Amino acid sequence: MPPFAVAAAAAGSLIFIWFGYPIAVGLLVRLIGRRPVERRSPNAPLPSVSVLLASREHAEVIRARIANLVASDFPASQLEVVVALDVDARCRPQELAGAAPNLRCVVAPAPGGKALALNAAAAVATGDVLVFVDTFQRFAPNTIRYLTEPLADPTIGAVSGSLERGERGNRWHAIALYWRLERWLRECESGLHSAIGVTGAVYSMRARDWRPLPAGLILDDLFVPMRLVLNRRRIMFDARASAEDVRDIAPVAEFHRKVRTLTGNWQLCALLPGVLLPWRNPVWAAFLCHKILRLFTPFLAIVLLGALVAALAARIGPAATLVGVAAAGAIIVGLASRFNPSTGISRTVQSLILLPAAAAFALWRALRRDWTWVGS
Repeated sequence: MPPFAVAAAAAGSLIFIWFGYPIAVGLLVRLIGRRPVERRSPNAPLPSVSVLLASREHAEVIRARIANLVASDFPASQLEVVVALDVDARCRPQELAGAAPNLRCVVAPAPGGKALALNAAAAVATGDVLVFVDTFQRFAPNTIRYLTEPLADPTIGAVSGSLERGERGNRWHAIALYWRLERWLRECESGLHSAIGVTGAVYSMRARDWRPLPAGLILDDLFVPMRLVLNRRRIMFDARASAEDVRDIAPVAEFHRKVRTLTGNWQLCALLPGVLLPWRNPVWAAFLCHKILRLFTPFLAIVLLGALVAALAARIGPAATLVGVAAAGAIIVGLASRFNPSTGISRTVQSLILLPAAAAFALWRALRRDWTWVGS
């Protein structure tokens, strides 16, 4: 196949994955409207809520997170906080005593990551609704209330909130742009049927729908909602239920996070093969476009660049092509750094190298069915 044809195919695939699919979903929502959701009436009694926090951090960090949860406008008498400490946590249960009026603290029975910690927390939770949180985010005062309202609808299996990763200071940062697209897309998907996945730091579900997670599970925030979808429940996204994470993630840490996330997507297909079957998965097309095809983005980008370089070399020669590629690379790095000047050129270059490497590393682990350590 001629290099330009290869480049066109790769470019077309990338355009569809990142722009064509979201545009199609947005147009469908406009044309057919959003599916109605039955919400709890203002006069209806509030459910009891258990907030599950799995953590391995120091006591002062966990206590700060608990303080934020207790400051919610949800009635304290209806709110329980359950902290599940990993076996290698930097905190002991007695160090959290008195951190909340209704506090339970458990220790995961064995090494097994976040999944076993959540299992231990859910086993002792007494609330009608489970709200899942992480350590380094902060809820708005009404987030817990918004997470519980749509669960009055029996067709809704889980409700995901909106996570902001500190992008308010720089709306044109690459990560900020990604999360803005992701939140909008999840909102559109939930309007049609279900958001593909939830945000692990801010989501809820009914306690009676909880089932223990397999040890070593990487992405509970994808496994749990897709298991509910396979049981014909919908996953709703409610942007009003907001959480904020203002940490600045370094490129190497971002590499580990990306490896973990991408490997978790492959692991889900192995643990829940029904998600790959259109007659089992009611949101099969959305899952394919949103989760599976995105996994091939770095490889398509490499194919695109390689085909363009080959086509250019055939036209103007290798030496001129090398100069042109170097100039184009400098321009791209310069523009990327300008969008986020605080990080400088070095971080931009690192990201351009590390993210494709993360995708390749995740695929390699998936092919070996190696779901062990994948970064934190």
